[in-house]
Amino acid sequence: MKRRMYLPRLALLAMLLSCDISGSAQESPKQPRWLEDAKGCKFLDPDRRYPLEPISWSGECVNGFVEGKGDVVLELRKWTYSGTFRQGQLVEGKNARDNGTYEGRFKNNSLSGRGTLTGKNGRRIRGRTGWTQYFHSVPKRNPL
Repeated sequence: MKRRMYLPRLALLAMLLSCDISGSAQESPKQPRWLEDAKGCKFLDPDRRYPLEPISWSGECVNGFVEGKGDVVLELRKWTYSGTFRQGQLVEGKNARDNGTYEGRFKNNSLSGRGTLTGKNGRRIRGRTGWTQYFHSVPKRNPL
């Protein structure tokens, strides 16, 4: 029963840290949108609600994509992605934002699988993320 109590909290924190994971009924299937560094190295845009912006990438560029270990910094959004990247996407690592961090697995640069969400105040929630069915029934009060 305790596990179920964490789901709404985890969903809320995931929503606070989330990328654009819910599609709009008005949109057609999305083409990937890529952000690039000064050398043309591409990173999949995790949230299309923001305008395009350049990235800063600390690792290797393979076939035009961020690849391997490194950090992607989105200065305008004040987001940092650190960890292991494949073909322009973070697969495992950490996403830090001004309202908290998520450390764990990613898919399409969004929270996916097992991980730990840490709120700005240091409160941690561990578990599975990526459950879109819970994002629509988030409690009104922030548990963090």
